[in-house]
Amino acid sequence: MKSPKAKKYQRTQILLNEKLPTDEEIEKIKATMIINNNLHTNGKMQYPEFTKYYLKYGGVMPEDMFAQRTLDIERVALCEMREDENNEIPILLDTTEDEIQKLKEKMQKDSTKTIARLQKRVEDIIEKYSYTELNVGIVKKYLDMVQENVVPKNFDKSKLDFLKESIEFAQGGRKDIEYFAQVCIAFRQYQKANRFISENIDNATVKKEERAKLRELQKSITHTIKREKAINMIYEDGVTDIPLIMKETGLPETEILQIRKIKTIEKEKLQNPVSKRNGDNKEEK
Repeated sequence: MKSPKAKKYQRTQILLNEKLPTDEEIEKIKATMIINNNLHTNGKMQYPEFTKYYLKYGGVMPEDMFAQRTLDIERVALCEMREDENNEIPILLDTTEDEIQKLKEKMQKDSTKTIARLQKRVEDIIEKYSYTELNVGIVKKYLDMVQENVVPKNFDKSKLDFLKESIEFAQGGRKDIEYFAQVCIAFRQYQKANRFISENIDNATVKKEERAKLRELQKSITHTIKREKAINMIYEDGVTDIPLIMKETGLPETEILQIRKIKTIEKEKLQNPVSKRNGDNKEEK
């Protein structure tokens, strides 16, 4: 078994034979790290946290180069961090919040272009159903990029069926299934979300403990469906018979009464916004 010193030497020798990243590549690494970890100008960092980022994002860069080029940590400060792991060193001293915002915007544009390019390839793969290891990898890369860059509520609704086909083609895992369900929920397509979970929960890529989490999500969605039905019966259909609503939805009486109370208050606020503001003004006086 190799000692830590021997392992470090071996890693150094390997890295010496690799080509260092370009300025543009380093900028992308910096942007990715800042955005994914919510780092800010004049933040603080200890050596264990720095090491975690270095191992994840540093690649072939020497440690001091990574520190200086991505986090604005000079060599002297890095040495201080190594000597005392509890010592907190300021980071991103030479990077303004405006620059960070520009990095975020540039990365978002680049990601959008990459997603669009990948989407065309995936559409072709699925249309021809060209099922190879390489193509499955391309589809998985597309799914990962979409989930990293597009929050469910901002997903293009017209691409929902395409997303479904992509996940099914790649035999998606728990995070893919959850993402699709969240997109469906954002568009209030609860039945579609539940059905998709049922159809994919036994995928080989879904672990036993993950199936339990997906069933919990299904249970939550089912409860939302019941609440939606109760709301529609009360406010769309004008049903006042509580036992009937209980029978149709399976909800307890207390929850139905709570829904009716909350929705009534919301309705009154919408109908009387002026009187509410006047009331607030009186209280202030």
